[in-house]
Amino acid sequence: LVDSTRQLLELERQLKDSREESRRLVAERDTAVAERGALEHLLQALDSPVCDKAGSDDCAGCSQSLTARCVLYVGGRASLLTQYRQLAERLGITLIHHDGGQEESLSRLPELIHGADAVVCPTDRISHNAYYHVKAHCKRVGKPCLFYRGGGVSGFAVAMARVSRGEFSVAGSEAG
Repeated sequence: LVDSTRQLLELERQLKDSREESRRLVAERDTAVAERGALEHLLQALDSPVCDKAGSDDCAGCSQSLTARCVLYVGGRASLLTQYRQLAERLGITLIHHDGGQEESLSRLPELIHGADAVVCPTDRISHNAYYHVKAHCKRVGKPCLFYRGGGVSGFAVAMARVSRGEFSVAGSEAG
């Protein structure tokens, strides 16, 4: 009876662990599907001819483009900065980068935030201090800011797609 109880408890623990692993894998799959969709959308936009009828009635079927022409990217992977910049350039965006306090001083952030149209920041690739500094300053000056998870190129592409749809963590219309 004692052995049977131990076996039952062990099986219940394994079942619980399996369910947790299943939930984690589903979340990872959903993230990957969203990243793939964002990349496909961006690739289609990059292959489309530039619309010269912006704002006219003829432009109703055109895909929306990013309204932010200068984006400050805080944190991220330094080794991928070239790819981030290339993607941003192909979208017609000037990308400014601050490493989030790794080597650059956080005191430069307010000036950089002020000069950008929007700020994007991968939460898994920035220090807590830099995160709170960016969030507080963006909120104080009403700068659109998007915090997201995933510092890779596909995560950056998803962030750019979200920015293009006007999705921000700290919206420009919020008052400090």
